[in-house]
Amino acid sequence: MSDLPAVPLRNHTSSSRRSTLEDPGAGHAGQAMAEFIVVLPVLLLLILGAFQFALVFMAKSTLNQAAFYADREGTLNNASSTSMKEGLASGLAPLYQNTSFGTGVTMAGVAQASALAAVYTPGTACIQVLNPGSAAFSDFGVSVPSGNAGGGNVTEIPNARLLYQPTTVGASSGEDIQDANLLKIRVNYCYHLIVPLINTTIKSLAANGAISVGGAWQAACYANGGIPLVANSTMLMQSPAIQSKNNTSSCT
Repeated sequence: MSDLPAVPLRNHTSSSRRSTLEDPGAGHAGQAMAEFIVVLPVLLLLILGAFQFALVFMAKSTLNQAAFYADREGTLNNASSTSMKEGLASGLAPLYQNTSFGTGVTMAGVAQASALAAVYTPGTACIQVLNPGSAAFSDFGVSVPSGNAGGGNVTEIPNARLLYQPTTVGASSGEDIQDANLLKIRVNYCYHLIVPLINTTIKSLAANGAISVGGAWQAACYANGGIPLVANSTMLMQSPAIQSKNNTSSCT
């Protein structure tokens, strides 16, 4: 019995270890897929958010220019709210251009009409006149003939020869007549978010109080799937400001 040859035993441990070393990723494929599924919603939200942010930035730049147009029209037309709205619509027209309307003059005309309709929609656009206010008209307003066919008088703030006017500060407004001739406006515009997922996310955050919505006008903008944008502009009056023509809303 002692003369029988020894039979070598197979090393199962080394064989199993060799197969694992030959395919090191065999046990991680499922883990990578699970991690990708977890990260995908966050990654998608970031990409869509960046795209929507670019559109909002473009709209804000357009609104800044549109507020300048509105202010300029107001300075030239006695602080008329109608003129300011027309100027605002001219500045906002690029946001309403669509090639489906045609090209050239046709597209520009339709965009202008769409922007004008939006400006006259209370929930879309709102112009606040910050100066001159009622206190300034109380301090410096003078009654002059309206010049209309029906006659009557209007209250206006004199605009001629401001450089030589006294700098006496009014009791009610706390400003002099030079400051009272600065037309300061604030334009509120509800820009509707168009990128999927982002618009519903912003709307949900505002509804749950995660975003400070401000007043009722801003809250309604968020509720309708938009985001309120604000632009300010200040220019020197080029015509006397007439109180009766300034009937803009408070945007609250």
